[in-house]
Amino acid sequence: MRTWLRVRDTHGTERVERSGGRLRWVRHGQEGQGMIEYALIAGILIIGAVAVLTALSQSLNGLFSSIANTLAQY
Repeated sequence: MRTWLRVRDTHGTERVERSGGRLRWVRHGQEGQGMIEYALIAGILIIGAVAVLTALSQSLNGLFSSIANTLAQY
């Protein structure tokens, strides 16, 4: 006879334990929360990178033009 125990902690995580010692974790109500947080962080980083590159574009363009002109002499 198999014995099943259901335990829910304060975070909403439910643990189902079988008498054989194997554990299975099931999350309820938080399935996509982590992925949304990572997507928001990635979006903020992308917006920041675009803003920095836009602000530095004129100086980078001048730098590369100077390098290209110096190399063209040789």
